[in-house]
Amino acid sequence: MYFEVKKYLSARLEDIFEQDGIDISSLLILEQPKDSSLGHFATPICFSLAKLKRTNPKVLATELASKLENSQVFSKVEALNGYLNFTLDTKYLESFLNTPPKLPALESKKILLEFVSANPTGPLHIGHARGAIVGNAIANIAKKLHQDFFKEYYVNDAGSQIENLAKSIYAAICEIKGLPCEVSEDKLYKGEYINELALKALNTLSLDSIPLVKDAGFKDFLTRLGEFGKELMLEEIKANLKSLNIEFDSYMSEKELFSKWNETFKALEKAKALKEEEGSIWLCSSLKGDEKDRVLIRSNKEPTYMVGDIIYHKNKFDRGFDTCINIWGADHHGYLARIKAALEFLGVDSQRLKVLFVQMVSVLKDSKPYKMSKRAGNFILLQDVVDEIGADNLKFIFLSKSLDTHLEFDIAEIIRTKEESPLYYINYANARIHTILARSTLDKDSILTSSLQTDNANLESDYKLLCLTSLNLNHILLQCFNDNAPHKLCDYLKNLSKQFHSFYNAYKILGSKEEASILKLFLNISNTLTIGFDLLGLNIKTSM
Repeated sequence: MYFEVKKYLSARLEDIFEQDGIDISSLLILEQPKDSSLGHFATPICFSLAKLKRTNPKVLATELASKLENSQVFSKVEALNGYLNFTLDTKYLESFLNTPPKLPALESKKILLEFVSANPTGPLHIGHARGAIVGNAIANIAKKLHQDFFKEYYVNDAGSQIENLAKSIYAAICEIKGLPCEVSEDKLYKGEYINELALKALNTLSLDSIPLVKDAGFKDFLTRLGEFGKELMLEEIKANLKSLNIEFDSYMSEKELFSKWNETFKALEKAKALKEEEGSIWLCSSLKGDEKDRVLIRSNKEPTYMVGDIIYHKNKFDRGFDTCINIWGADHHGYLARIKAALEFLGVDSQRLKVLFVQMVSVLKDSKPYKMSKRAGNFILLQDVVDEIGADNLKFIFLSKSLDTHLEFDIAEIIRTKEESPLYYINYANARIHTILARSTLDKDSILTSSLQTDNANLESDYKLLCLTSLNLNHILLQCFNDNAPHKLCDYLKNLSKQFHSFYNAYKILGSKEEASILKLFLNISNTLTIGFDLLGLNIKTSM
Protein backbone atom coordinates (compact mmCIF):
# COMPACT_ATOMS: atom_id res chain seq x y z
CA MET A 1 0.00 0.00 0.00
CA TYR A 2 2.84 2.39 0.80
CA PHE A 3 4.11 2.32 -2.78
CA GLU A 4 0.65 2.69 -4.34
CA VAL A 5 -0.24 5.69 -2.18
CA LYS A 6 3.14 7.32 -2.75
CA LYS A 7 2.87 6.79 -6.52
CA TYR A 8 -0.63 8.31 -6.61
CA LEU A 9 0.28 11.26 -4.40
CA SER A 10 3.47 11.94 -6.34
CA ALA A 11 1.50 12.07 -9.62
CA ARG A 12 -1.09 14.46 -8.14
CA LEU A 13 1.56 16.81 -6.74
CA GLU A 14 3.52 16.75 -9.99
CA ASP A 15 0.38 17.91 -11.79
CA ILE A 16 -0.12 20.72 -9.27
CA PHE A 17 3.50 21.90 -9.50
CA GLU A 18 3.97 21.15 -13.22
CA GLN A 19 4.81 24.77 -14.06
CA ASP A 20 7.44 24.98 -11.32
CA GLY A 21 9.54 22.04 -12.56
CA ILE A 22 9.91 20.61 -9.05
CA ASP A 23 11.15 17.02 -8.66
CA ILE A 24 8.39 15.80 -6.35
CA SER A 25 9.63 12.19 -6.11
CA SER A 26 12.88 13.30 -4.48
CA LEU A 27 11.03 15.37 -1.87
CA LEU A 28 8.07 13.12 -1.06
CA ILE A 29 8.39 11.19 2.19
CA LEU A 30 5.44 9.20 3.55
CA GLU A 31 5.17 8.32 7.21
CA GLN A 32 2.59 6.39 9.22
CA PRO A 33 1.53 8.41 12.28
CA LYS A 34 1.71 6.53 15.58
CA ASP A 35 -1.66 8.08 16.45
CA SER A 36 -4.02 6.56 13.87
CA SER A 37 -6.61 9.28 14.54
CA LEU A 38 -4.31 11.64 12.63
CA GLY A 39 -4.67 9.55 9.49
CA HIS A 40 -3.12 6.55 7.76
CA PHE A 41 -0.24 8.47 6.19
CA ALA A 42 1.42 11.86 6.66
CA THR A 43 4.04 13.81 4.74
CA PRO A 44 6.27 16.76 5.70
CA ILE A 45 6.74 17.70 2.02
CA CYS A 46 5.24 21.18 2.52
CA PHE A 47 8.31 22.23 4.51
CA SER A 48 10.54 21.42 1.52
CA LEU A 49 8.14 22.93 -1.01
CA ALA A 50 7.71 26.10 1.06
CA LYS A 51 11.44 26.77 0.85
CA LEU A 52 11.37 26.43 -2.93
CA LYS A 53 8.17 28.48 -3.27
CA ARG A 54 9.21 30.97 -0.59
CA THR A 55 5.96 30.66 1.27
CA ASN A 56 4.68 29.50 4.66
CA PRO A 57 4.48 25.65 5.00
CA LYS A 58 1.24 25.86 7.04
CA VAL A 59 -0.44 28.01 4.37
CA LEU A 60 0.83 25.72 1.61
CA ALA A 61 -0.40 22.61 3.46
CA THR A 62 -3.89 24.12 3.78
CA GLU A 63 -3.97 24.95 0.06
CA LEU A 64 -2.80 21.47 -0.96
CA ALA A 65 -5.23 19.70 1.37
CA SER A 66 -8.18 21.32 -0.41
CA LYS A 67 -6.79 20.32 -3.83
CA LEU A 68 -6.07 16.70 -2.84
CA GLU A 69 -9.15 15.76 -0.82
CA ASN A 70 -11.58 15.12 -3.70
CA SER A 71 -10.38 11.70 -4.86
CA GLN A 72 -11.27 8.02 -4.73
CA VAL A 73 -8.06 7.33 -2.79
CA PHE A 74 -8.48 9.59 0.25
CA SER A 75 -11.62 9.96 2.34
CA LYS A 76 -9.99 12.85 4.21
CA VAL A 77 -6.96 15.12 3.72
CA GLU A 78 -6.03 17.45 6.57
CA ALA A 79 -3.37 20.12 7.07
CA LEU A 80 -1.82 20.06 10.53
CA ASN A 81 1.08 22.35 11.48
CA GLY A 82 2.56 22.16 8.00
CA TYR A 83 2.04 18.43 7.62
CA LEU A 84 -0.44 16.81 5.25
CA ASN A 85 -2.37 13.91 6.83
CA PHE A 86 -4.23 11.38 4.68
CA THR A 87 -7.01 8.97 5.59
CA LEU A 88 -7.58 6.31 2.94
CA ASP A 89 -10.98 5.55 1.45
CA THR A 90 -12.55 2.23 2.47
CA LYS A 91 -13.34 1.11 -1.08
CA TYR A 92 -9.84 2.02 -2.23
CA LEU A 93 -8.35 -0.20 0.50
CA GLU A 94 -10.76 -3.02 -0.26
CA SER A 95 -9.80 -2.98 -3.94
CA PHE A 96 -6.41 -4.42 -2.96
CA LEU A 97 -7.89 -7.33 -0.98
CA ASN A 98 -8.75 -9.13 -4.23
CA THR A 99 -5.75 -7.81 -6.16
CA PRO A 100 -2.84 -7.51 -3.72
CA PRO A 101 -0.35 -4.66 -4.19
CA LYS A 102 2.46 -5.49 -6.60
CA LEU A 103 5.99 -6.02 -5.37
CA PRO A 104 8.23 -2.98 -5.92
CA ALA A 105 10.20 -3.08 -9.17
CA LEU A 106 13.84 -3.34 -8.19
CA GLU A 107 16.93 -3.47 -10.34
CA SER A 108 17.78 -7.18 -10.39
CA LYS A 109 21.21 -7.87 -8.96
CA LYS A 110 23.28 -11.01 -8.76
CA ILE A 111 23.99 -11.45 -5.06
CA LEU A 112 26.07 -14.06 -3.24
CA LEU A 113 25.43 -14.69 0.44
CA GLU A 114 28.08 -16.73 2.21
CA PHE A 115 27.04 -17.80 5.68
CA VAL A 116 27.52 -20.44 8.39
CA SER A 117 30.80 -21.73 6.85
CA ALA A 118 31.63 -23.52 10.11
CA ASN A 119 34.83 -25.56 10.02
CA PRO A 120 33.93 -29.18 9.17
CA THR A 121 35.73 -30.39 12.28
CA GLY A 122 32.71 -30.89 14.51
CA PRO A 123 28.90 -30.62 14.75
CA LEU A 124 27.13 -27.26 14.50
CA HIS A 125 26.81 -25.42 17.80
CA ILE A 126 24.19 -22.88 18.82
CA GLY A 127 26.37 -19.92 17.79
CA HIS A 128 26.36 -21.14 14.18
CA ALA A 129 22.57 -21.40 14.21
CA ARG A 130 21.88 -17.69 14.53
CA GLY A 131 23.71 -16.73 11.34
CA ALA A 132 22.24 -19.75 9.55
CA ILE A 133 18.63 -18.91 10.39
CA VAL A 134 18.90 -15.17 9.70
CA GLY A 135 20.94 -15.72 6.53
CA ASN A 136 18.34 -18.08 5.13
CA ALA A 137 15.56 -15.55 5.78
CA ILE A 138 17.59 -12.79 4.08
CA ALA A 139 17.93 -15.04 1.03
CA ASN A 140 14.20 -15.90 0.99
CA ILE A 141 13.18 -12.23 1.13
CA ALA A 142 15.64 -11.27 -1.63
CA LYS A 143 14.33 -14.02 -3.90
CA LYS A 144 10.76 -12.89 -3.22
CA LEU A 145 11.84 -9.46 -4.52
CA HIS A 146 13.13 -11.15 -7.71
CA GLN A 147 16.82 -10.82 -6.91
CA ASP A 148 19.26 -13.36 -8.37
CA PHE A 149 20.34 -14.64 -4.97
CA PHE A 150 22.83 -17.45 -4.36
CA LYS A 151 23.55 -19.16 -1.00
CA GLU A 152 27.02 -20.57 -0.45
CA TYR A 153 28.84 -22.42 2.32
CA TYR A 154 32.64 -21.99 2.37
CA VAL A 155 34.25 -25.25 3.47
CA ASN A 156 37.51 -24.60 5.34
CA ASP A 157 39.11 -27.89 4.31
CA ALA A 158 42.69 -26.65 3.88
CA GLY A 159 45.21 -25.88 6.58
CA SER A 160 45.79 -26.97 10.14
CA GLN A 161 42.19 -27.55 11.28
CA ILE A 162 41.71 -30.65 9.10
CA GLU A 163 45.14 -31.93 10.15
CA ASN A 164 44.13 -31.46 13.79
CA LEU A 165 40.86 -33.32 13.13
CA ALA A 166 42.86 -36.20 11.62
CA LYS A 167 45.21 -36.26 14.62
CA SER A 168 42.20 -36.24 16.97
CA ILE A 169 40.67 -39.27 15.21
CA TYR A 170 44.08 -40.97 15.18
CA ALA A 171 44.49 -40.44 18.94
CA ALA A 172 41.02 -41.96 19.53
CA ILE A 173 41.88 -44.96 17.31
CA CYS A 174 45.09 -45.52 19.27
CA GLU A 175 43.13 -45.46 22.54
CA ILE A 176 40.56 -47.93 21.19
CA LYS A 177 43.31 -50.24 19.91
CA GLY A 178 45.56 -49.82 22.95
CA LEU A 179 48.37 -48.41 20.83
CA PRO A 180 50.89 -45.76 21.90
CA CYS A 181 49.89 -42.30 20.63
CA GLU A 182 52.72 -39.84 20.07
CA VAL A 183 50.77 -36.89 18.63
CA SER A 184 50.63 -33.74 20.76
CA GLU A 185 47.32 -33.27 22.56
CA ASP A 186 47.52 -29.47 22.58
CA LYS A 187 45.29 -28.90 19.55
CA LEU A 188 43.19 -32.05 19.53
CA TYR A 189 39.42 -31.74 19.30
CA LYS A 190 37.54 -33.12 22.28
CA GLY A 191 34.14 -34.74 22.59
CA GLU A 192 32.42 -38.04 22.07
CA TYR A 193 31.95 -37.31 18.37
CA ILE A 194 35.70 -37.89 17.88
CA ASN A 195 35.32 -41.41 19.29
CA GLU A 196 32.34 -41.92 16.96
CA LEU A 197 34.49 -40.89 13.99
CA ALA A 198 37.29 -43.19 15.12
CA LEU A 199 34.94 -46.18 15.35
CA LYS A 200 33.43 -45.39 11.94
CA ALA A 201 36.92 -45.11 10.46
CA LEU A 202 37.86 -48.52 11.86
CA ASN A 203 34.65 -50.06 10.51
CA THR A 204 34.62 -48.30 7.14
CA LEU A 205 38.19 -47.82 5.98
CA SER A 206 39.30 -51.46 6.36
CA LEU A 207 42.39 -50.48 8.31
CA ASP A 208 44.65 -53.53 8.28
CA SER A 209 47.28 -51.81 10.38
CA ILE A 210 47.61 -48.54 12.25
CA PRO A 211 50.92 -46.78 11.51
CA LEU A 212 52.85 -45.10 14.28
CA VAL A 213 54.03 -41.50 14.03
CA LYS A 214 57.54 -42.58 13.04
CA ASP A 215 56.31 -44.90 10.26
CA ALA A 216 56.69 -43.93 6.61
CA GLY A 217 52.97 -44.20 5.87
CA PHE A 218 51.85 -42.06 8.80
CA LYS A 219 51.41 -38.81 6.83
CA ASP A 220 49.29 -40.44 4.13
CA PHE A 221 47.27 -42.18 6.84
CA LEU A 222 46.54 -38.82 8.51
CA THR A 223 45.46 -37.34 5.16
CA ARG A 224 43.06 -40.23 4.70
CA LEU A 225 41.63 -39.83 8.21
CA GLY A 226 41.25 -36.06 7.76
CA GLU A 227 39.33 -36.45 4.49
CA PHE A 228 37.14 -39.17 6.01
CA GLY A 229 36.35 -37.11 9.12
CA LYS A 230 35.70 -33.94 7.11
CA GLU A 231 33.17 -35.67 4.85
CA LEU A 232 31.29 -37.20 7.80
CA MET A 233 31.19 -33.84 9.60
CA LEU A 234 29.90 -32.13 6.45
CA GLU A 235 27.15 -34.75 6.20
CA GLU A 236 26.17 -34.05 9.82
CA ILE A 237 26.29 -30.27 9.33
CA LYS A 238 24.02 -30.59 6.29
CA ALA A 239 21.62 -32.78 8.32
CA ASN A 240 21.58 -30.22 11.17
CA LEU A 241 20.81 -27.44 8.69
CA LYS A 242 18.12 -29.52 7.00
CA SER A 243 16.39 -29.90 10.38
CA LEU A 244 15.95 -26.11 10.13
CA ASN A 245 14.91 -26.34 6.44
CA ILE A 246 18.13 -24.64 5.37
CA GLU A 247 19.88 -25.78 2.22
CA PHE A 248 22.71 -24.21 0.23
CA ASP A 249 23.07 -23.70 -3.50
CA SER A 250 26.73 -24.70 -3.34
CA TYR A 251 29.58 -25.72 -1.05
CA MET A 252 32.88 -24.08 -2.03
CA SER A 253 36.06 -25.94 -1.08
CA GLU A 254 38.97 -23.86 0.20
CA LYS A 255 41.31 -26.70 -0.77
CA GLU A 256 40.18 -26.58 -4.40
CA LEU A 257 40.47 -22.78 -4.53
CA PHE A 258 44.17 -22.92 -3.61
CA SER A 259 44.88 -23.88 -7.23
CA LYS A 260 44.24 -20.18 -7.99
CA TRP A 261 46.84 -18.91 -5.52
CA ASN A 262 49.65 -18.36 -8.04
CA GLU A 263 47.32 -16.33 -10.24
CA THR A 264 46.13 -14.25 -7.26
CA PHE A 265 49.68 -13.81 -5.94
CA LYS A 266 50.87 -12.46 -9.30
CA ALA A 267 47.93 -10.03 -9.40
CA LEU A 268 48.88 -8.73 -5.94
CA GLU A 269 52.52 -8.42 -6.99
CA LYS A 270 51.52 -6.45 -10.09
CA ALA A 271 49.44 -4.10 -7.91
CA LYS A 272 52.51 -3.52 -5.65
CA ALA A 273 50.50 -4.92 -2.75
CA LEU A 274 53.27 -7.13 -1.31
CA LYS A 275 56.50 -6.67 0.58
CA GLU A 276 59.06 -9.07 2.06
CA GLU A 277 60.40 -8.65 5.57
CA GLU A 278 62.33 -11.13 7.74
CA GLY A 279 61.62 -13.94 5.32
CA SER A 280 57.82 -13.39 5.40
CA ILE A 281 55.61 -11.94 2.67
CA TRP A 282 53.26 -9.21 3.81
CA LEU A 283 50.14 -7.60 2.35
CA CYS A 284 50.57 -3.81 2.47
CA SER A 285 47.00 -3.42 3.65
CA SER A 286 47.77 -0.20 5.56
CA LEU A 287 47.93 1.52 2.14
CA LYS A 288 44.21 0.71 1.70
CA GLY A 289 42.89 1.76 5.09
CA ASP A 290 43.84 -1.17 7.35
CA GLU A 291 45.46 -0.28 10.67
CA LYS A 292 48.63 -2.23 9.79
CA ASP A 293 50.15 -4.59 7.22
CA ARG A 294 49.40 -8.33 7.45
CA VAL A 295 51.51 -11.46 7.00
CA LEU A 296 50.41 -13.58 4.04
CA ILE A 297 53.25 -16.14 3.84
CA ARG A 298 55.18 -17.01 6.97
CA SER A 299 58.94 -17.39 6.97
CA ASN A 300 58.47 -21.18 6.92
CA LYS A 301 56.61 -20.71 3.57
CA GLU A 302 53.26 -21.67 5.14
CA PRO A 303 50.32 -19.43 4.09
CA THR A 304 48.29 -17.70 6.78
CA TYR A 305 44.53 -18.13 7.10
CA MET A 306 44.03 -14.90 5.14
CA VAL A 307 45.44 -16.34 1.90
CA GLY A 308 42.45 -18.67 1.43
CA ASP A 309 40.02 -15.84 2.14
CA ILE A 310 41.67 -13.51 -0.40
CA ILE A 311 41.50 -16.19 -3.10
CA TYR A 312 37.89 -16.93 -2.20
CA HIS A 313 36.72 -13.31 -2.23
CA LYS A 314 38.46 -12.65 -5.55
CA ASN A 315 36.75 -15.79 -6.90
CA LYS A 316 33.33 -14.52 -5.78
CA PHE A 317 33.60 -11.38 -7.88
CA ASP A 318 35.23 -13.25 -10.75
CA ARG A 319 32.01 -15.28 -10.95
CA GLY A 320 30.09 -12.11 -11.79
CA PHE A 321 28.30 -11.30 -8.54
CA ASP A 322 27.34 -7.63 -8.17
CA THR A 323 27.27 -7.79 -4.40
CA CYS A 324 28.70 -10.29 -1.94
CA ILE A 325 27.36 -10.52 1.59
CA ASN A 326 29.13 -12.41 4.39
CA ILE A 327 27.75 -13.29 7.79
CA TRP A 328 30.63 -13.48 10.27
CA GLY A 329 30.96 -13.84 14.02
CA ALA A 330 31.50 -10.59 15.91
CA ASP A 331 35.03 -11.73 16.80
CA HIS A 332 35.98 -11.31 13.10
CA HIS A 333 35.23 -7.57 13.08
CA GLY A 334 38.89 -6.60 12.75
CA TYR A 335 39.31 -8.96 9.81
CA LEU A 336 37.16 -6.96 7.40
CA ALA A 337 39.60 -4.12 6.69
CA ARG A 338 42.35 -6.47 5.50
CA ILE A 339 40.03 -8.39 3.16
CA LYS A 340 38.68 -5.14 1.71
CA ALA A 341 42.27 -3.91 1.26
CA ALA A 342 43.16 -7.08 -0.69
CA LEU A 343 40.09 -6.62 -2.93
CA GLU A 344 41.05 -3.02 -3.69
CA PHE A 345 44.54 -4.16 -4.71
CA LEU A 346 42.92 -6.77 -6.97
CA GLY A 347 40.81 -4.14 -8.72
CA VAL A 348 37.50 -4.84 -6.98
CA ASP A 349 35.45 -2.02 -5.40
CA SER A 350 35.43 -3.16 -1.77
CA GLN A 351 32.07 -1.42 -1.22
CA ARG A 352 30.56 -4.35 -3.11
CA LEU A 353 31.44 -6.58 -0.13
CA LYS A 354 29.05 -6.27 2.81
CA VAL A 355 29.61 -8.07 6.10
CA LEU A 356 26.97 -8.66 8.76
CA PHE A 357 28.39 -9.44 12.18
CA VAL A 358 26.62 -11.91 14.47
CA GLN A 359 26.78 -11.21 18.19
CA MET A 360 27.15 -13.93 20.80
CA VAL A 361 24.33 -16.20 21.92
CA SER A 362 23.96 -17.18 25.59
CA VAL A 363 21.67 -20.11 26.44
CA LEU A 364 20.32 -20.63 29.94
CA LYS A 365 18.13 -23.21 31.61
CA ASP A 366 16.36 -22.15 34.81
CA SER A 367 18.62 -19.07 34.89
CA LYS A 368 21.79 -21.18 34.85
CA PRO A 369 24.16 -21.73 31.91
CA TYR A 370 22.86 -24.49 29.66
CA LYS A 371 24.98 -27.61 29.96
CA MET A 372 27.67 -28.15 27.36
CA SER A 373 27.37 -31.22 25.18
CA LYS A 374 29.48 -34.22 26.11
CA ARG A 375 29.31 -35.21 22.49
CA ALA A 376 30.76 -31.92 21.21
CA GLY A 377 33.12 -31.06 24.04
CA ASN A 378 32.84 -27.43 25.13
CA PHE A 379 29.89 -26.40 22.95
CA ILE A 380 26.11 -26.30 23.09
CA LEU A 381 24.91 -28.37 20.17
CA LEU A 382 22.35 -26.85 17.81
CA GLN A 383 20.48 -30.15 17.62
CA ASP A 384 20.18 -30.38 21.42
CA VAL A 385 18.39 -27.01 21.57
CA VAL A 386 16.15 -27.86 18.60
CA ASP A 387 15.18 -31.13 20.31
CA GLU A 388 14.21 -29.23 23.50
CA ILE A 389 12.20 -26.28 22.17
CA GLY A 390 11.51 -27.12 18.51
CA ALA A 391 12.93 -25.66 15.30
CA ASP A 392 10.30 -22.90 14.88
CA ASN A 393 10.72 -21.60 18.41
CA LEU A 394 14.49 -21.38 17.98
CA LYS A 395 14.13 -19.72 14.58
CA PHE A 396 11.72 -17.07 15.84
CA ILE A 397 13.97 -16.25 18.80
CA PHE A 398 16.90 -15.64 16.48
CA LEU A 399 14.88 -13.89 13.77
CA SER A 400 13.19 -11.48 16.19
CA LYS A 401 16.41 -9.69 17.10
CA SER A 402 18.90 -7.75 15.03
CA LEU A 403 22.11 -9.70 14.40
CA ASP A 404 24.19 -6.98 16.06
CA THR A 405 22.54 -7.40 19.48
CA HIS A 406 23.72 -9.89 22.09
CA LEU A 407 21.07 -12.57 22.61
CA GLU A 408 20.32 -14.48 25.79
CA PHE A 409 17.42 -16.87 26.26
CA ASP A 410 16.30 -19.37 28.87
CA ILE A 411 15.07 -22.69 27.49
CA ALA A 412 12.99 -23.51 30.57
CA GLU A 413 11.30 -20.11 30.39
CA ILE A 414 10.50 -20.61 26.69
CA ILE A 415 8.87 -23.97 27.45
CA ARG A 416 6.92 -22.53 30.41
CA THR A 417 5.65 -19.47 28.54
CA LYS A 418 5.12 -21.10 25.15
CA GLU A 419 1.48 -19.98 24.99
CA GLU A 420 2.42 -16.36 25.72
CA SER A 421 5.07 -16.06 23.01
CA PRO A 422 4.75 -13.90 19.86
CA LEU A 423 5.15 -17.05 17.76
CA TYR A 424 2.14 -18.61 19.49
CA TYR A 425 -0.04 -15.52 19.00
CA ILE A 426 0.79 -15.21 15.31
CA ASN A 427 -0.07 -18.88 14.81
CA TYR A 428 -3.20 -18.39 16.95
CA ALA A 429 -4.30 -15.48 14.73
CA ASN A 430 -4.07 -17.66 11.63
CA ALA A 431 -5.81 -20.56 13.35
CA ARG A 432 -8.63 -18.25 14.51
CA ILE A 433 -9.14 -17.07 10.93
CA HIS A 434 -9.38 -20.63 9.62
CA THR A 435 -11.77 -21.56 12.43
CA ILE A 436 -14.15 -18.66 11.84
CA LEU A 437 -14.10 -19.24 8.08
CA ALA A 438 -15.03 -22.88 8.68
CA ARG A 439 -17.91 -21.82 10.98
CA SER A 440 -19.31 -19.23 8.56
CA THR A 441 -22.26 -20.24 6.39
CA LEU A 442 -21.25 -17.79 3.65
CA ASP A 443 -19.85 -19.15 0.40
CA LYS A 444 -16.48 -17.99 -0.89
CA ASP A 445 -17.91 -15.95 -3.79
CA SER A 446 -20.11 -13.84 -1.53
CA ILE A 447 -17.10 -13.21 0.72
CA LEU A 448 -14.75 -12.22 -2.09
CA THR A 449 -17.27 -9.93 -3.82
CA SER A 450 -18.38 -8.14 -0.65
CA SER A 451 -17.76 -4.52 0.34
CA LEU A 452 -18.02 -3.03 3.81
CA GLN A 453 -21.42 -1.53 4.55
CA THR A 454 -21.73 -0.31 8.13
CA ASP A 455 -23.07 2.51 10.25
CA ASN A 456 -20.55 1.69 13.00
CA ALA A 457 -17.87 4.40 12.68
CA ASN A 458 -15.51 2.70 15.14
CA LEU A 459 -15.72 -0.61 13.28
CA GLU A 460 -15.03 1.09 9.94
CA SER A 461 -12.05 2.96 11.36
CA ASP A 462 -10.54 -0.20 12.92
CA TYR A 463 -11.36 -2.19 9.77
CA LYS A 464 -9.48 0.28 7.57
CA LEU A 465 -6.48 0.36 9.89
CA LEU A 466 -6.29 -3.44 10.01
CA CYS A 467 -6.73 -3.57 6.24
CA LEU A 468 -3.88 -1.11 5.72
CA THR A 469 -1.54 -3.05 8.00
CA SER A 470 -2.31 -6.32 6.22
CA LEU A 471 -1.51 -4.68 2.87
CA ASN A 472 1.85 -3.24 3.98
CA LEU A 473 3.85 -6.46 3.55
CA ASN A 474 5.72 -5.34 0.42
CA HIS A 475 6.92 -2.13 2.08
CA ILE A 476 8.26 -4.16 5.01
CA LEU A 477 9.97 -6.67 2.71
CA LEU A 478 11.81 -3.84 0.95
CA GLN A 479 13.01 -2.51 4.31
CA CYS A 480 14.17 -6.01 5.28
CA PHE A 481 16.03 -6.36 1.98
CA ASN A 482 17.69 -2.94 2.06
CA ASP A 483 18.83 -3.36 5.66
CA ASN A 484 19.44 -7.15 5.65
CA ALA A 485 17.13 -7.16 8.65
CA PRO A 486 14.46 -9.91 8.73
CA HIS A 487 13.64 -8.97 12.34
CA LYS A 488 11.56 -6.14 10.82
CA LEU A 489 9.32 -8.77 9.23
CA CYS A 490 8.91 -10.41 12.65
CA ASP A 491 7.92 -7.06 14.17
CA TYR A 492 5.41 -6.51 11.37
CA LEU A 493 3.81 -9.94 11.78
CA LYS A 494 3.57 -9.45 15.56
CA ASN A 495 1.90 -6.07 15.08
CA LEU A 496 -0.53 -7.41 12.46
CA SER A 497 -1.51 -10.31 14.75
CA LYS A 498 -1.97 -7.97 17.71
CA GLN A 499 -4.27 -5.73 15.66
CA PHE A 500 -6.18 -8.77 14.41
CA HIS A 501 -6.78 -10.17 17.91
CA SER A 502 -7.96 -6.75 19.15
CA PHE A 503 -10.41 -6.45 16.26
CA TYR A 504 -11.60 -10.05 16.62
CA ASN A 505 -12.33 -9.54 20.32
CA ALA A 506 -13.99 -6.14 19.85
CA TYR A 507 -16.69 -6.96 17.28
CA LYS A 508 -19.34 -9.55 16.57
CA ILE A 509 -18.50 -11.12 13.22
CA LEU A 510 -20.59 -14.23 12.45
CA GLY A 511 -24.19 -13.28 11.72
CA SER A 512 -23.42 -9.55 11.48
CA LYS A 513 -24.17 -7.52 8.36
CA GLU A 514 -20.41 -6.89 8.04
CA GLU A 515 -19.55 -10.61 8.19
CA ALA A 516 -18.66 -11.09 4.51
CA SER A 517 -16.41 -8.03 4.23
CA ILE A 518 -14.66 -8.82 7.52
CA LEU A 519 -13.99 -12.40 6.42
CA LYS A 520 -12.64 -11.06 3.14
CA LEU A 521 -10.17 -8.99 5.15
CA PHE A 522 -9.34 -12.00 7.35
CA LEU A 523 -8.50 -14.04 4.26
CA ASN A 524 -5.97 -11.39 3.27
CA ILE A 525 -4.50 -11.35 6.77
CA SER A 526 -4.09 -15.13 6.72
CA ASN A 527 -2.39 -14.90 3.33
CA THR A 528 -0.03 -12.20 4.62
CA LEU A 529 0.86 -14.21 7.74
CA THR A 530 1.44 -17.33 5.65
CA ILE A 531 3.73 -15.53 3.20
CA GLY A 532 5.63 -13.92 6.07
CA PHE A 533 6.17 -17.23 7.86
CA ASP A 534 7.24 -18.92 4.65
CA LEU A 535 9.88 -16.23 4.03
CA LEU A 536 11.15 -16.62 7.61
CA GLY A 537 11.35 -20.38 7.15
CA LEU A 538 8.55 -21.05 9.65
CA ASN A 539 5.51 -23.32 9.47
CA ILE A 540 2.16 -21.53 9.97
CA LYS A 541 -0.59 -23.34 11.88
CA THR A 542 -4.20 -23.47 10.65
CA SER A 543 -5.57 -25.07 13.82
CA MET A 544 -4.52 -25.06 17.47
